[in-house]
Amino acid sequence: FDIPLVIQLTDDEKYLWKDLTVEECHGYAIENTKDIIACGFDINKTFIFSDLDYMGSSPEFYRNVVKIQKHVTFNQVKGIFGFTDSDCIGKISFPAIQAAPSFSNSFPHIFGSRQDIQCLIPCAIDQDPYFRMTRDVAPRIGYPKPALLHSTFFPALQGAQTKMSASDANSSIFLTDTPKQIKNKVI
Repeated sequence: FDIPLVIQLTDDEKYLWKDLTVEECHGYAIENTKDIIACGFDINKTFIFSDLDYMGSSPEFYRNVVKIQKHVTFNQVKGIFGFTDSDCIGKISFPAIQAAPSFSNSFPHIFGSRQDIQCLIPCAIDQDPYFRMTRDVAPRIGYPKPALLHSTFFPALQGAQTKMSASDANSSIFLTDTPKQIKNKVI
């Protein structure tokens, strides 16, 4: 579309939900970045960031996180995401971090202080609850609602009724696979 593209790497989400170290999750984000760059996006219009790196370096981003947190109740996130009293507080606060990139003023180095630029979010259907919450909170904090473009999951190599997963090395072909690994997966 010849417009700015912002890509959020949710390495913090991976840490909160998986049994991995912060360093492992950040390492996966770096590897994901390499894969994204390999797709050929315009380097002058693409901003890729890791939540673990960016959260502390952008006051504007964090201000939006806090605004979202203030306007979404525990009852709401519990109902949307199914959180229980046993879930860590990181999981409960994460939806606000996922939502903050939906607002242009989270990135003053790209959009200045403009708050009126609507965001288009291409995402898989499993991310829909985050952005339904975001669309609900946006007018309450004075921002335009983001628009969503839902995609379906790519089927895994095992067939149309399965989905690719980073945790199953045989479900897809990775950019880091050797020719021999690719051949074994396809045969």
